[in-house]
Amino acid sequence: MEKQWLKLVDYGDYPHADGVQRVTYTAALEMQKRFRSLRARLARKFGGIPVYIGHPDDRHFSQLPGHSDTRSYAWVQDLEAREDGIWILPKWSTAGEEILQNAFFKFLSPRWETKRENGFLTPIRLISVGLTNNPNIPGEAIANQETQVCPEEMEDIELQAFLEKTLNIRFQDPDWKEQIVQLGAHAEAIEALKEANKDLQSESDRFYKLACEQEQKIKELTAALVDAKIASGERFAKFALNRGLIQSTEVDEWKERYIADPKAASNELLGQSQTLNTHSKTEHLENRHEPTDSQTHILKRVRERMQMTGEDYTAAWHFVRQSMPVLL
Repeated sequence: MEKQWLKLVDYGDYPHADGVQRVTYTAALEMQKRFRSLRARLARKFGGIPVYIGHPDDRHFSQLPGHSDTRSYAWVQDLEAREDGIWILPKWSTAGEEILQNAFFKFLSPRWETKRENGFLTPIRLISVGLTNNPNIPGEAIANQETQVCPEEMEDIELQAFLEKTLNIRFQDPDWKEQIVQLGAHAEAIEALKEANKDLQSESDRFYKLACEQEQKIKELTAALVDAKIASGERFAKFALNRGLIQSTEVDEWKERYIADPKAASNELLGQSQTLNTHSKTEHLENRHEPTDSQTHILKRVRERMQMTGEDYTAAWHFVRQSMPVLL
């Protein structure tokens, strides 16, 4: 029997127990794309979608009269979105052909997966088709629809060419059917792995973002630490200059020493003789004075403080200055 394209449903809004079903050309195009996808074909093992009497595969109908026969009377080989509605191309069994010839059932009833959009139920995937005389969605009678010839031999040639090119299956191999079955069995597992990979990629992106944020914080803290060291070096050199411990020409040198190693610079400065009492008072004097007894005593107390507490020169000096103001 020649294959016959049948209109499954017209576009429009149809009441349903779960809400109004809205069938549009856009939705039909998406269903067509999904039906013809490699994933869907593998999941069906390159077979079709079943055509039942009634809807025995739907739990809402399976216990009702006229919905108990679970045999498939045809298999939908293709689905097409046309300007006037959704069309399907069933391949009928011998029993199915008898049903058509005797006109036992007049209409087709689609069972599909839907999603809710803007208050309507939009079909996204055809699950099965039921033969009925009381369709939930009215359509054209089966007997009034057009016939298109689709030779079985040509379909086999096209399918074989597709498989050989896409899946590297060679039909001269004795186990080519088993290869197709295995591909179909693994199709869902492949998709599951793809979804898992997406999740892993999402986690990877999240951790990468956190790592970049932490790296930026480290850079900011490092820059702040460098600025703090430079500021401390400047204060140290200025303090030593004002106390007459270094010359004005040595300021930059002692600043760099302090930045490189604060403790070593402080200890080294304590080991030096005080050259001037104050920089401002002796800048234009040719003669240099030896340190006074009070200054020598202060330096001694500063050294003792550093050795006892481990503080650097600046901290020890401030402590001695506060505790012995009478010597300054």
